Amino acid sequence: MSRRATILLSVLVAFAVIGGVIVATSGKGRTNPAEAAPSFATQSPAAPSSTAVPEPTPAADEAPTATGAKAPEGVDPNDPAFVLNDEDPCVSPCSKLDVTYGSATSVLNPDAGRQSLALDLFRSRKTPKRDAPVVILLHGGGFVEGNRTIMRVGAEQLANAGFLVASIQYRLVPRERNNGAPIAKTADILVAAEEATEDTQMAMRYIRRHAKELGATKTKDRYAVGGYSAGAITAMRVALRGGDKATPASRRWKLGAAFGISGFECGRWTKEYGCKAAYDEADPPIQVFHGEADSIVSFSWGRDTCEEAQLKGGGCQGYYYPENDHLWSSGTMFGGAKGLTKRRPAIFPTVATFLKKELAA
Repeated sequence: MSRRATILLSVLVAFAVIGGVIVATSGKGRTNPAEAAPSFATQSPAAPSSTAVPEPTPAADEAPTATGAKAPEGVDPNDPAFVLNDEDPCVSPCSKLDVTYGSATSVLNPDAGRQSLALDLFRSRKTPKRDAPVVILLHGGGFVEGNRTIMRVGAEQLANAGFLVASIQYRLVPRERNNGAPIAKTADILVAAEEATEDTQMAMRYIRRHAKELGATKTKDRYAVGGYSAGAITAMRVALRGGDKATPASRRWKLGAAFGISGFECGRWTKEYGCKAAYDEADPPIQVFHGEADSIVSFSWGRDTCEEAQLKGGGCQGYYYPENDHLWSSGTMFGGAKGLTKRRPAIFPTVATFLKKELAA
């Protein structure tokens, strides 16, 4: 087995670990999306679930505020976050957790049958009341582990920058298929990435379908996708293949921008994995953040993704961190770390600036 194959087989033991770092420091198959539009509420993070969790019935002295009731002082009654909220006005940033956006079966997990898929939504008082730009976030985990709650801190930071943000659940490879290993087999990675891509597109369609209720834009090129590790691999696929002729028309979507942290898109340097790159001038601009000491996803793959996008695609901003491995400190992710520079900036604030420009936020 080649050294690169060995690396990719090891891809992302750290993908699963990153969930603890970020949290602690801060389809195949027909889709059947849920049609009920979500309401926002200020909530504490909840464990992910495959189905929506029913809200508890309020006590008599905690009756929900009726739609159209007088807004509390300082709250705009026309703000979707207030109108959709059955209990309390939005406290910035506010969230609606465990929203079912669709379902799908998986060829890698046929015994699971049709899986219900959910997302967590975030917005703030800086998020436009209508026509808000949308950002989809994808967690890491080797396509085997991880969940959407991992991205909560980043989601809240982007919501505070003025975006409507969705951190989504996507189909994963069951661990028993890998003899308990927290990493998808090399042979399964491309299939898993394709299913995650389909799920991401499904989530975007759900939000666009409920744009009026959520205050989201319906303009496709004002949507962006980003992620970490396995999520970054998926984000790059969604961005760089979404507008291609080879993509089925029903799933075609030209994004406004994308970003990837410790991920890559297929290209000449990964031929041994059967990847086929899809760079062209119709691609959206992307950002790539990568540690030069990455022992899980080769730094050269991330760097080459950016260079290929610069040469053949819609452009790329690359930020490389000489001493960083696959995991990232919260200070580097969200700001506050020592030694940050313009060439090696805090990641999510830099993403926010980039997305504001590209999505006309």
